[in-house]
Amino acid sequence: MNNKYSIFALLFLVVIVFSLIGGGIFCFSVGGEISISLQIEIYKALKDVSVVIFAILGIWIAVICPDILREIYRDGISADSAKKELNKVKLLSVPMLIAASCFCIIIFVLFIYPSLIHNSFMVSNKIYIRKLSYLFLYIILVVQFWSLFISILPTLSFVDNIKIHIKKKENKQMYQKNIQ
Repeated sequence: MNNKYSIFALLFLVVIVFSLIGGGIFCFSVGGEISISLQIEIYKALKDVSVVIFAILGIWIAVICPDILREIYRDGISADSAKKELNKVKLLSVPMLIAASCFCIIIFVLFIYPSLIHNSFMVSNKIYIRKLSYLFLYIILVVQFWSLFISILPTLSFVDNIKIHIKKKENKQMYQKNIQ
């Protein structure tokens, strides 16, 4: 049974990789037809998305992590339990780091854009520059999607923990009823 899921996971991974490569090829091929002014608007929109992801994850860490950090530093906690709690913080901090990195890269691109449009090499190769720029937008978009996807994973873990806690509470209540 485990092999069956491994094959499906591998096929899914292959489909994703070919889709990403195909999307990159498509963006490079049509990017020459998309004006830089339109691409700049897309850069700005992706910058805004990065800021929103960073802010939401920052709030999420502020709400969830104080309890986790208190638990890590509590006397008497085992090293294994502390590592488990630390992994929860890492699950939230990685997408936050990705969002911050995308934001910095986009800010840099928006900063150098005015100097590039007056460069003679860039003007003579504007079609290739637009193609590369659109491909770069696609890469940033994929990274943003990945950041969003991995930021959802800790939420699923927290939901499972809540379900376990509720089940333990129900069992405790049933046990207490049986004793009385």
